[in-house]
Amino acid sequence: MLNLKTKTKKFTKFYYPEKLTSLERKSKKYFDFFSKVKRTLETELYVEKKSKILLAVSGGVDSITLLDIFINLKDELNFELAVAHFNHKLREKDSDRDQRFVEKVCKHNGIKLYKASADIEKFANDKSLSIEEAARAKRYQFFEKICISNKFEYLATAHTKNDLAETFLLNLFRGSGLHGLTSIPTRRRLTKSSFVVRPLINITKDELIEYAKLRELQWVEDKTNDELIYTRNKIRNLLIPEIENNYNPNFVNTIERTSSIIKSANQFVSDYTEANFKKIFITANQGMVEINSQFLDSYAEIIQNEMVRKTLSRYFAYHHAPYELTERIAELTSKNVNTKIEISSNLYALKERGKIIILKDNKVETNIINQTIKPEGLVEVGGYEIKFTKVERKDVAFVKDNNIEYFDTEFMPNNLVVRSWIKGDKLTPFGFDGTVKVSDLLNNKKLSNIDKESLLILTDKIDVIWVLGLRMSSKYAVTKESKQILKAEILKNPIK
Repeated sequence: MLNLKTKTKKFTKFYYPEKLTSLERKSKKYFDFFSKVKRTLETELYVEKKSKILLAVSGGVDSITLLDIFINLKDELNFELAVAHFNHKLREKDSDRDQRFVEKVCKHNGIKLYKASADIEKFANDKSLSIEEAARAKRYQFFEKICISNKFEYLATAHTKNDLAETFLLNLFRGSGLHGLTSIPTRRRLTKSSFVVRPLINITKDELIEYAKLRELQWVEDKTNDELIYTRNKIRNLLIPEIENNYNPNFVNTIERTSSIIKSANQFVSDYTEANFKKIFITANQGMVEINSQFLDSYAEIIQNEMVRKTLSRYFAYHHAPYELTERIAELTSKNVNTKIEISSNLYALKERGKIIILKDNKVETNIINQTIKPEGLVEVGGYEIKFTKVERKDVAFVKDNNIEYFDTEFMPNNLVVRSWIKGDKLTPFGFDGTVKVSDLLNNKKLSNIDKESLLILTDKIDVIWVLGLRMSSKYAVTKESKQILKAEILKNPIK
């Protein structure tokens, strides 16, 4: 633990300063700092008096300063406070040391503490995430759980103006579009009834350090913050100081203003996109969407890219997509059929006739179906649900619905086969002279490659008697003389 008066002196004895009086908070050395935080709470974050606030506290200088500020504002603004600490178990003994320190601070100040831990490395491996992504995911799962179960209205984090600048540069280097260059949102929804807020977002790190000096605060150091193997640490410890020393001493504030301008532009683009978002979809489900390429192409390029970004985020939980990637996906509107873009190891985009398909799994898995069935009752096979019913001739009602067909079963075998179609399959369609290749039938229907992979046929082991949901053969067609009739109705058809 360090005290900023010396920056290097190690403390073995716990110490926490007395709470400031109202007069002290209004004194010259504290007034500007508290005024800035209160103004942020009121005018940007819309945090009202008597709010119930959960503070995310790691034990580092930023979060300890955040906690101290709220301890000193608690009575004035009638806040109900609690602290959440998540132990990532990534730094061996140091992680447990951090937790013990936060426990002492909360006990000293009479603040309720919620704490949890997780095996981040295992979670990262299981979910194919980076350590940073896995840590954030588990941490925010914990925060959400606490906010929901205890009805907190706000989760306050200790992000400063410097964090905003670092994130801006990180996203810039990744090739982010407008959305990424807005950097850290000052307020965003966490659950249905709570928000994440950043009360220190208008405070620079230097201002925060100055406050911690004046208050003689103790905190714990995370040694990994100085390790230059991480890009963010390089930006924080090397790049920004270099720019401030040699190019722009006010660089962090400059980035904050730039990000604010971009945020306004992004809000306009986002609002326009949201108003028109659903118009581009043919189908949209978790795991697969079909986008009308003509509709998408009718919008300006920046709107197209934002629509793709929203699609990836909303339907595939693929957040922070680089602008270059959304641009490539949007450009599929002008590409040849079957052009494919790999988005990640388990996600890709494919150009089909008149549409762009975004689908989970980097390969279309071709599950070869070949199943013998008894045509009675409900049969489930290959994503289809087919109901077979024996009916009288008088009950036959021909309708213009390819999911319902009638068969004369007098000479039909007792068992049929439902299987995947293969190249060379043919059928003799009812009311048609000669045979037709199943592949030609599918091409005429302009089915996508994905739908073609899923489509099944019904056979009598020798001939195709029904291309499910499309055409039946004349081989078992019902006539006026038919006495044994089978009604087949597809209740669930994976081909839309």
